[in-house]
Amino acid sequence: LTWDQSSTLKWSRQPGDNLIRVRTPLQTFGVSIRMNLLGFAIARLDYSIPQERRMVKGLWTFSLGPAF
Repeated sequence: LTWDQSSTLKWSRQPGDNLIRVRTPLQTFGVSIRMNLLGFAIARLDYSIPQERRMVKGLWTFSLGPAF
């Protein structure tokens, strides 16, 4: 969740709230697989399903490096 000084944080958005100024948490479900590559790097493959964006069926992400 990101915001700035002019944003308002709420748990849920009400009808009539400004879509840019009222910030709410988003939900995503998914799975992740991580593998150590010869002690050199961490390979990670993620699949996530956003709950607020119904038109998006799922997203794949691949990364190399530390988890954080």
